[in-house]
Amino acid sequence: MKISNRIVVVTVLVLVLLGGATWAWAQTDGQIKACVKGGKVTALGFADQVTCDEDKKEETLLWNIVGPAGPPGTTDWDDLQNVPPGIADGDDDTTYDAEITALSNQVAQLEARIAVLEAGCWGILVGTRWCDHGDGTVTDLTTGYVWLKNANCFGLKDWWAAISAADTLNSGECDLADGSLEGDWHLPTIDELESLVQGDERILASTPGPFTGVQSNYYWSSTTYANVTSNAWSVCMSGGYVGAINNSSAVYVWPVRGGP
Repeated sequence: MKISNRIVVVTVLVLVLLGGATWAWAQTDGQIKACVKGGKVTALGFADQVTCDEDKKEETLLWNIVGPAGPPGTTDWDDLQNVPPGIADGDDDTTYDAEITALSNQVAQLEARIAVLEAGCWGILVGTRWCDHGDGTVTDLTTGYVWLKNANCFGLKDWWAAISAADTLNSGECDLADGSLEGDWHLPTIDELESLVQGDERILASTPGPFTGVQSNYYWSSTTYANVTSNAWSVCMSGGYVGAINNSSAVYVWPVRGGP
C-alpha cells in the first residue's frame, strides 16, 4: 500500500524546514531544536542532532513533534520499520493520519516562532509591530524604540521632574526586569513620542496594544517649544494630538530607550 501524497508533502516540508538535510525519523515522538542568536536561527534540526553554543549566548528552543518512524521518502507500508502503535498493515491508516496532522501542526508552530524571531521579537509578537518581551519592556519593530510597558508608572509630573524620573529609571522599578541601569532610559523627544500614535497599529488610550496604563491625556516629550522656551511639546493619547504645554504643568511620563 502506498503512503498518501499528503504524507509525502509533510515529509518534504520538514526536510525543507531543516535546510534540505536528510535526517531520518528516529522515533514516533521527538523534538525539533532551534538555536537562535540576535534574532537569527543559527542551527535547526532534531534535538539529539543539534547542540546550541551557550558560550556564544545562543538561545535553545524546543518543539515536541509527533511523526512517523522510518526513513523519509518511504513509499510502501511494508518498508516502514517501527511503525507507530495502532497502524495496521492495510487500508486502515486513521491513526497514521492523526499523527501526520499533529506533525504538520507542530511544524507550523515552529515556522511561526522562527518568523517572530527573525522579525527581531524575543518575546510575544502583538500584531505585527509590537514585541512584548515579558520583562516590562515593549519594542516597536518599525522604529527600534524600546518603551516602558507601564505607561502610568510615574503619574503626573512637571517637565523637570519627568526628565529626572525617566533618566533615573532602572530595572527593578515600574515592573522592569530587563537589567537596565540609570541613564539607559530617557524622556522621549517629540519625534520619538509621536511615533507611538503614527502608522499601523498605533497606540492610543482606546487601543493600547501590549501596553498598560495608557492615559487619555497628554504625555511629556523632552523637546522644548522653540517659540516659547518655557513650554515643551507633548502628545495626547486620546487622539494623537500634539501641543505645547507650560513646563510647570502636571503631565504624564512615558520613558523610552534604544532606537535606530
